[in-house]
Amino acid sequence: MRHRRSVFGAAVLLAAACLLESEKPTAGQARLTTVAPAARADLAAWDSRVDSMLRQGELKVRLERPDTLIDGRSIEQLDQYVDGVRVWNAGVSRQLDGQQTVSMFGNLYDGVSIAVTPTVTAQQAKATIEQIGGTELGPDRTPRLHILPMDDGSFRLVWVGEIATTSDRLRLFIDARDGSVVRRNSLIDRQAPGGFVGHGLGVLGDS
Repeated sequence: MRHRRSVFGAAVLLAAACLLESEKPTAGQARLTTVAPAARADLAAWDSRVDSMLRQGELKVRLERPDTLIDGRSIEQLDQYVDGVRVWNAGVSRQLDGQQTVSMFGNLYDGVSIAVTPTVTAQQAKATIEQIGGTELGPDRTPRLHILPMDDGSFRLVWVGEIATTSDRLRLFIDARDGSVVRRNSLIDRQAPGGFVGHGLGVLGDS
C-alpha cells in the first residue's frame, strides 16, 4: 500500500508539472485557462495549485455553503486577485466531500501584468456613474476596483458600479486611469427584437 501511494503521489506531481508547463503564457501575453479537470490526477494537480494560490492571496474565498443536492458536501467559490485587486469574472468553484475535493470548474488568467494603482478615485468614478444615471448613489454603493479582461487580450483597471435609471439598470465600468466609460451593460433581461414567438393551443382549444 505504501508503494502504491508513492507511485500515485509521483503521478500527481508529474501531472501538475506538465499542466503548469503547458499553461505558461507567451511573453507579454496573459492566457485564459478553463479549469475543468476530469481525470483524478488532473483534479489533484489543480487542487494543489488552487491551495497554493489561496496561500499566496491570488485566490480568495467569496462564498462557502452546503451543497443543497448532496448531503455531506459543500461548495466553495473563489475569486482570482492580482496584487490585491479582483479580476472580473475569474475564479473557480470547488465541490468538497468533507476535506476532499471531488470536482472543480472555472476560469483563471495566467500572466496578468498591470499596475493596480488608480489615478481616478472611487468618488470621481461614482460621480461619473451618477451623471450617467441621473440620480445619486447611496453611501454603500461606492464603485469597486477590478481588473477587466478585454476582448483583445489586454486588461484595464476599472471601477465597477451599478445604478438604476428611470428606464434601465446599468452596470458601468469606469477606466481608473482616465475616467472614461469602458463598458456599459444593462442588467434588465429583454426579449431580442425580431425574436421568434411560438404559438400553440391550450387544453381547451384556446390559442
